[in-house]
Amino acid sequence: MTQRTRTRATLLTLLGLVALQVPLVAGLLWLLPDAAVSPEMYYLASALLTVVMYGLPGWLLKPAWQDAPERPGRSGGWLVLAAVVALLARMVVTPLNAWWAEATGAEVSLLPQADGPVGIALQLLAVVVLPACAEELFFRGALLTNLLRVGSRWQALALTTVMFALMHGSLAGLPGHLIISLLLTLVMMHSGRLHAPVLAHMLFNLLALLRWEAGPVLPWIAGALLLALLIWLLVRLPRGKARRLPLVEGVLCAVIIVAMALRYLK
Repeated sequence: MTQRTRTRATLLTLLGLVALQVPLVAGLLWLLPDAAVSPEMYYLASALLTVVMYGLPGWLLKPAWQDAPERPGRSGGWLVLAAVVALLARMVVTPLNAWWAEATGAEVSLLPQADGPVGIALQLLAVVVLPACAEELFFRGALLTNLLRVGSRWQALALTTVMFALMHGSLAGLPGHLIISLLLTLVMMHSGRLHAPVLAHMLFNLLALLRWEAGPVLPWIAGALLLALLIWLLVRLPRGKARRLPLVEGVLCAVIIVAMALRYLK
């Protein structure tokens, strides 16, 4: 499979996922018992859906790791930075999303309460572990890496950031998804390996599940630190080849973003 073919296959797969996501989720909710009555079944189905929709396609469409487009950084240092990114982002995103939901009147989705060791384990698997692994494998491992091979670094950064955020389909969580998507994409582009964004994504989701709040002052401090870190990551972004995204791939990206955005007009 040539690189252009792999990139097109990745984009076509994502377009198919956009078209199938709503009916698949609706069908599962119709087939499964009420989530409030059986949260274990809800989390089990959610975990399987995440693996099928993102994990398997990401694994099949990712380029070979030994042919990574960006220079790999020091593994330990990037893992520490990934943890810091997740912590700062969660401090900022939680109050930002709350303000945004109130300002727009967007509905906030609440997870069903898990009880007992089995329920808690399934909740952690479905909300923290598998989304971090599967979504990073697809969006940063396959989508970003393939876009970097046919287009510029700035195009790949922008498209991956927007597509990951919009794919979640949550208006209430849109600001937070954009912020964490940008940071995860930058961490991947700098480190050249998936383990750093996977760790950051996992910790970010875990803090949300624990409903951890930073208080009234810390979000402002975290916001300033996060902004400084973001500027540092952007300034030191590894250089790529000066090239434009090919026409077919560009059109596919535009169609995907429009299809994703249309779901927010309900």
